[in-house]
Amino acid sequence: MKYCIQCGNELLDHAGICPNCGTRVKPVEPAMAGPNGVTLGIVSIVGGLVMPIVGWICGGIGFSQANKVNNAKGKNLNLAGLIVSTINFILALILFS
Repeated sequence: MKYCIQCGNELLDHAGICPNCGTRVKPVEPAMAGPNGVTLGIVSIVGGLVMPIVGWICGGIGFSQANKVNNAKGKNLNLAGLIVSTINFILALILFS
């Protein structure tokens, strides 16, 4: 809900004019979804399975983004991507050396 800046009357979200005092009110625009790290977390996990450097880069950037907006799901996905990338790198070293 929003309120009239002139009289404080409670308004409907789509109201353009306050029915109590007639003051024009600015419509509320929905917030744009910013980067929250979830997408990079998924890319980090998948990329880490194929090429660990991709997982490390995406996981690091995604974890930083998720940390800025305090997104626990994004942090966990990126942490999983970093772990998967590291395990894949260690396995590749063992198998190909």
